[in-house]
Amino acid sequence: MDPKEKGYWKDLSPEAKKQYFLDYYLGKTLVVLAVIALAVYTAVSILRPKPSYALRIAVFDASLTEEARQSLIHDIQKALHTAEAVEIDDSYNNNNDKDLLRIVSLSTSDKLDAVIADREVLEWLAGYGYFKDLTEAFDAAFLSENQERLVTARGLKIGENGLLEENAEGNGDWYTAGYDLGGTALAGKLEDLKDPVLGIIAESHSASEIQAVLEELH
Repeated sequence: MDPKEKGYWKDLSPEAKKQYFLDYYLGKTLVVLAVIALAVYTAVSILRPKPSYALRIAVFDASLTEEARQSLIHDIQKALHTAEAVEIDDSYNNNNDKDLLRIVSLSTSDKLDAVIADREVLEWLAGYGYFKDLTEAFDAAFLSENQERLVTARGLKIGENGLLEENAEGNGDWYTAGYDLGGTALAGKLEDLKDPVLGIIAESHSASEIQAVLEELH
């Protein structure tokens, strides 16, 4: 407020001062407050500790009720003896190319551990090299006991120069890409899937946790 305004301000009645503020300063004040609020919100969002996840699982072509989702999350947490969050995202569709890109984006940023889908969909996804070879992810005893549940699929075709060949998807070597969930407690919560199979994302560091869940929810 400049000197002229100060002199003018002193002569105003309380009601006039209120009206003067509303007319000349309210808009500026609101803008300043909005900027401060945005700055505070941004700082809190950046500095606030991110939730720790025990497992993050993408489910293709299924629509879980919230009750089924929470029951599945509870069962996984119980199997892992943890209170850490478990994410079950059933918004994936194998006919949506954007969902394939989501898998790439999330897996490379350590935000996805596993995929559950019908066998034919998981075998198709395996052709893009999304999954770990389970013979390298699970321990020998578990693999031996569950040999009949292992699902093989073809991966990416790599040329002699180490580069992907033309039409590489699903034309590479066979590998153990999935674990058949048929008849397990997990499958019982995924009624939309006729032949549910689980694959572990290649970049995931949670193979031992997933094995523990499969052992518990057999």
